[in-house]
Amino acid sequence: MDTGYNTALNYDAIRKLEVREIAPGKTAPWILGAVLVLLYLGTLWFLPLFDPDEGRYTEVPREMLAGGDWVIPHLNDVMYLEKPPLYYWLSALSMRILGINEFASRLTSGIMGLLGLALAWIMGHAAAGRRTGFAAALMLGTCPLYFGLAHITTLDMTLTFFISLALVSFWMAHRGAGRLWWYGVFTGAALAVLTKGLIGMVAPGAVIFLYLLFARRWSVLKAVPWVTGPLLFFAIALPWHVLAARRNPDFLWFYFIREHLLRYATPEAERMAPFWFFLPILLIGMLPWSGLIPGAVRLWRERNAADAPDRRDALIYLLCWAGFIFVFFSASHSKMVPYILPALPPLAVLGGMILSDTEISRPRWMRCSMPAALALSLLLGVVFHAAAMGKISAFSDAGYFSLPLLAFSAVTLLSALYGIFAWARMSRRHALVASLISALALLACILAAAPKFSEGRTTRPFADYLQAHAAPDAKLFGYRFYPQSLPVYLGRTVNLAGGWGELAYGISKLTDTEKAGRILKSTDLKPLWESADTVYLMMERASLSRMEGDGLTPGPVVMKRGKLLLMVNHDPGPKEHTDAKPLS
Repeated sequence: MDTGYNTALNYDAIRKLEVREIAPGKTAPWILGAVLVLLYLGTLWFLPLFDPDEGRYTEVPREMLAGGDWVIPHLNDVMYLEKPPLYYWLSALSMRILGINEFASRLTSGIMGLLGLALAWIMGHAAAGRRTGFAAALMLGTCPLYFGLAHITTLDMTLTFFISLALVSFWMAHRGAGRLWWYGVFTGAALAVLTKGLIGMVAPGAVIFLYLLFARRWSVLKAVPWVTGPLLFFAIALPWHVLAARRNPDFLWFYFIREHLLRYATPEAERMAPFWFFLPILLIGMLPWSGLIPGAVRLWRERNAADAPDRRDALIYLLCWAGFIFVFFSASHSKMVPYILPALPPLAVLGGMILSDTEISRPRWMRCSMPAALALSLLLGVVFHAAAMGKISAFSDAGYFSLPLLAFSAVTLLSALYGIFAWARMSRRHALVASLISALALLACILAAAPKFSEGRTTRPFADYLQAHAAPDAKLFGYRFYPQSLPVYLGRTVNLAGGWGELAYGISKLTDTEKAGRILKSTDLKPLWESADTVYLMMERASLSRMEGDGLTPGPVVMKRGKLLLMVNHDPGPKEHTDAKPLS
């Protein structure tokens, strides 16, 4: 097959550009790989589910298991069509095998995160050699943003993996690595669509188009299996959409127009942010490796001028990949931190290419950019150090002390300081080791700070209290608020009094009979609240001021955590009326 240029994987020429300092030995990849596996999978269990995202994306698969409906997702027993079901299916499978718990809930994200590192290695290896692949996987795996989102029950890590699968498959296929890679393109895109909608098709398609445009490689299109490839895509992505549309007449409007077009083009989702929102996210989320990114300009200048068409094409491809994700989501009217995640794999590969190039990775610019990035790591270390000693009121109360966080923050401080000095002196081996240690220490700080950070951001202690104290016939309502993780911990759905939010569409499809007794307007709660029945309200503190307007007299508050509180209409007595630590 002639694609218009020489063979793709000319590693003999590539090896001449690699540097000794980052050459992994025979055991180093295995040791670091084992450390990453331990960090990614061994730490998924110890935190409660964070609200709202983790509660939502755990409850939907829990209800799939409980109700048996694998076509139409349900949240709190209400139809929930905002996202496709693939992630829910994977999570439900995990829960079926391991039980309904935090580890099983997060396992899909953790596994997809690790598989994403393998794709970074493949892409780096194919683009610039074995050492680049190793460096890319290591840098990506130690990025705080990537690491953090691999520990959270959300769709974004799974989406990132499937988009990466499609784009890495295209690179391998059009470089002559084998025809099967073409089917990886269509499979990855289809699974990405089933994970989070049209972005799974738009992102790979746009990146590939931009690459073909700028690299002038239109002849590659001759090799695409234009019949069997699209058939495979539609065979994977289309059936669920057809089934969902048949069961819900206005599915196409709600799913494609409202949840895709209007969310992107209008402020309807109320997630507005300035265009530059993702710049600091990338800068901090890739520490300390974000200090390498300025080298992409120099790398492009050198490789574009030199006789290195393979490296030039790889640079164009990676820049189109990262650039499209950044511009596309920056232009959106709906911005959230995880949206930028698919840009991290190509940036990590670029960082690996920069370190692998002896001509690019030694100039004066690196004496400034890497120390600047490590200075930010140093600043974060100072913040974690202060938090460990209870000096940050927004993080903890006075008197708080965490020895693990103090130790890891100290390592972050010392390694970042040494890294700044080593990069300034261009002692590459010492600088790289110090940077890696600071990156790992920063991840450890995140893990050590997470338990305290989770307080007030989960409903697990409230579920513990209700299971220990609430009578079987007591009624529980979310008042102007849907407590996302509470149904997970209680093993059942909760009633709602106002505050329907994202459930409003599904609730609108219920009949009055289906809503009776469990879905109320906040102003309709008064008769039940004043009755002899025991009624608990799960609510946000801000809603206290709205009770009077709804005709409700505040009752005893039996538990407070952060911005959340649990209230009952009748005083349960001194034995049960407590704001103590949650029961185990």
